Amino acid sequence: MRLRKIIQDYFSFSRKERNGLLVLLMLIILFSVANHLLFLFEDDGAFSPDESWELQFVDENQNREQKQEKSLFFFNPNTIDSLAIDSLAIPSKIKQNILKYRSKGGRFFSAEDLSRIYGMTDSLYQVLKEYVQIDDPKTKHISQSSIQKSCALGAFCPDTCSENDWHQMGLSEDQSRRMFRFCQAVGHFKSKKQLLKFQGIPKNLMDSLLKYMQIDETISQGIASRALVVELNSADSLLLKQLPGVGVVLCRRIIKYRDLLGGFYQSSQLLEVYGFKNDIFSRVESLVCVDTTTIRKMNLNFIDYKELSRHPYVGKELSRKIVSYRARQGSIQNNSDLVKNGILDRGQYEKLRPYFETKKE
Repeated sequence: MRLRKIIQDYFSFSRKERNGLLVLLMLIILFSVANHLLFLFEDDGAFSPDESWELQFVDENQNREQKQEKSLFFFNPNTIDSLAIDSLAIPSKIKQNILKYRSKGGRFFSAEDLSRIYGMTDSLYQVLKEYVQIDDPKTKHISQSSIQKSCALGAFCPDTCSENDWHQMGLSEDQSRRMFRFCQAVGHFKSKKQLLKFQGIPKNLMDSLLKYMQIDETISQGIASRALVVELNSADSLLLKQLPGVGVVLCRRIIKYRDLLGGFYQSSQLLEVYGFKNDIFSRVESLVCVDTTTIRKMNLNFIDYKELSRHPYVGKELSRKIVSYRARQGSIQNNSDLVKNGILDRGQYEKLRPYFETKKE
C-alpha cells in the first residue's frame, strides 16, 4: 500500500499544475494554428532584384577588400602551382585532385584529359576547357628565325593578328584560337607585359614573340574607340568586363542572374541586376546585343513546382497556380492558355513568353 501511494503521489498533479498544463496545451495549439494561417496569407510579391541580390552579395561586398578575388584564367594544368590554382574559381576538391594526379606522375596532354579528373562535371569542364593551355611539343623547338619570317618586316601587332597569323608564328591551332580569343578580351595592348598573362606557350617561343611584338598606338586607339558589341547570352566575364562601368562584381551578378533567367531576351533586363544603374545602362546599351535562340526554355508540361518557382519572374504563388492548372487540364496546349484562364495577366505573359514552351515529347 505504501508503494502504491508513492506512485500515485508521483504521477498525480495538483489543481494548479493541471491548470498550468491546460494553458500550455492551448498555447501550443494556438501557435500551431497561427503558423498555418500566416502561410495562407503569405505574399511572395514580385521579384525584387534590389532585395534578393543585396542579401546575396552583402558579404561579398563587405569582404571584397580582405579576400583574394577568384576567377577563371588561362592556365597549364601540368605546371600551375598550388598558390595559382587556389585563385582559380573551381571547387576545392577538384583543385586537390588535379595536384594529387600530378604528384603521382600523371600528365595532361590535352584539355580533354581534365574531364577525367574525379569530381569534374560536364558543365564545369565545358567552361574550364576554354582556359586550358597545354604545351604543344611541336612548338618547343620553334626558332626565332621562323617567327621573324612569318611576321611582316620582322614585327607584328597583336591587336590586328588573326588566328591564322598566330598559327604562322608557331602556335598550334588550339593555341592560335585561344590566343585570338585572349586578344579580343584584352581589346588592345598597351604593353608587352600583357602578353605574358597568356599561359601555355614555351618560354623560347614567348621570348621570340615578345622580341618582334610592337605596340601600334594608332591601331590601339582605333580599337579602343571602335564599338565593342557583346552578346549577353554567351559572353563570359572577360568580355563583360570590357563594357564601361562593368567590373568584376557586376560581371558575376550579370552571369548569375542570366543563369537564373535562362538567358536575356532584351538588353534592358540588365537593369534588373542589382547594382546595374541607369547611367551604366545608357553607356553600354549600344555595345550589347542579345541572341534569343540561346534562351533556356521551361517546358510547362514537365517542369515541377520547385524548379518553376526558382525563376525570378515566377515565384511560389504563380508556380503553384500553373502546376495546379496543369493537373486539372492534363496538359497545357499553348502558353496563351494561361492568360485565357486567368493564371497570368498580360504583363506577366509578355515577360515569361520567351521562357515558356509546351512541347509534349
